[in-house]
Amino acid sequence: MRGTALVGGVAGIMMLAASAADSAELAAFDLETSADLAALCGAEPDDPNFSDARQFCFGFVSGVSLFYTTALQADRIKKVVCTDEQLTREQLRANFVAWQAEHPEYADASPLDGFVRSAVNRWPCKE
Repeated sequence: MRGTALVGGVAGIMMLAASAADSAELAAFDLETSADLAALCGAEPDDPNFSDARQFCFGFVSGVSLFYTTALQADRIKKVVCTDEQLTREQLRANFVAWQAEHPEYADASPLDGFVRSAVNRWPCKE
């Protein structure tokens, strides 16, 4: 009985993974520059890839945020973003899109560099 439940659970996970892979194939996103990320994160609701683009953007934001928090906790990096509030993915996304529009000189920077610069610009640490 236990083995049957395990096999059923694994089969369900595999079906979900296949479904996610099909969705990703519909909209393959290449992020080579900060401008690429801003275009993806700034997709409007009438864009046919809006849902995939927004979820991809939120995944990027979540990944960077998790890495930053983990590196801070391990004392591997210096704190560069300071705020008393818990920032949401939406706040970080909207801030980045607006910042990139105001700073086209960073369009060719890496997506990570542009994203971090936008957060540091908005929520700098006082030295």
